[in-house]
Amino acid sequence: WSCKQIKNYFPGVKTGYRYLRKDNSSSFQSYMTYCDMDTDGGGWTLVIKGTLDKTYMNSLHKTINDSRGFMMSFTRVPYRDLLVKYGDYKSATRFVWWKSIGTGYTNMQQEIDTRGYQHNTGPRYTRSSSYGSSSMRGVSETVGLSYKKGYSYRYYTAHFFVVGYSGWSSCCDYYYQHCRSVSNCFSVSLGYLSGSSYYSFSDPAWKSWTWTTSCSYAGYYHTSTGNCQSNGAIFIR
Repeated sequence: WSCKQIKNYFPGVKTGYRYLRKDNSSSFQSYMTYCDMDTDGGGWTLVIKGTLDKTYMNSLHKTINDSRGFMMSFTRVPYRDLLVKYGDYKSATRFVWWKSIGTGYTNMQQEIDTRGYQHNTGPRYTRSSSYGSSSMRGVSETVGLSYKKGYSYRYYTAHFFVVGYSGWSSCCDYYYQHCRSVSNCFSVSLGYLSGSSYYSFSDPAWKSWTWTTSCSYAGYYHTSTGNCQSNGAIFIR
């Protein structure tokens, strides 16, 4: 199940917490997530709250009550559209979304595994300027989306799940920190790493890497000042 399925069956359902089945088995095990039933027609399932909690695999087991890293929907809910909120996942008024970037049959984990990473190039997906709250339309930092981003200029760096400026080669110079989340470059990075072996995402080991998630390295960013905040969320439908 997903929040979109709930919305389809019960069109009048309200935004709020819902229990979803963990899988299609007969065990009927469930977990709690949050459904946005209002934004752009609703049906959005919360897929991650805040940034990663040290490692990707560690985050997969977080519950919605954890302060960050809740990702239980990440490996369970198929999707087509993706929504990013800047601020509290329940009350944020600044948000952007991408339409028809998923297959509708695969979840986030499967998409990341099969679509690979971006390396020294622009984002994999671009966003229509009309897809978002009025305060975010036309904001350059939210033009593109890449699930895994590697950059090898001068210092090797890696970002997990990046929302950023489409021309981000202009965001980096001789210092690796200038490839981090700064104004007019990255507006969301769920995790950041630097080191000679990190930028390529060459094997599944990235799932166990210990990602840096402190502000100025990773987080959600105010689009005009670049100020960091750990508050934010990603939804899918």
